[in-house]
Amino acid sequence: MSSWRRAFLGAPYLRDTLVAIGVLAETFETAITWERFPDFHANVKAAAEQAVREVCGEGRVFCRFTHVYPDGPAPYFTVIAPARRGAELEQWGRSSRQPRTRSSRPAGRSPTTTPSAATTAVV
Repeated sequence: MSSWRRAFLGAPYLRDTLVAIGVLAETFETAITWERFPDFHANVKAAAEQAVREVCGEGRVFCRFTHVYPDGPAPYFTVIAPARRGAELEQWGRSSRQPRTRSSRPAGRSPTTTPSAATTAVV
């Protein structure tokens, strides 16, 4: 079995372990053109960081590319934040539903985020 496949299949167990020790984790991925990426990245990161501060008090937001194409990248964002014992599910739900600003989406497009298998549930 490849290391990628092992990591992909093991991610839900890692997520459960993180929640058990008080850490919420969420991921989302999309795609955008190169010319729109700098503003998009800044807006999404700012909105995610604000949601993390409001819901969790603190946390970190990271971004990497899963794929790159001649016309643009596929940025993959990861959010890590402290959980409140006993309120993890409610806290995760609130942070996942924070309002998305119009400026965080390319004009004329709907968001195309895909939560990873590791973060579609928190229990």
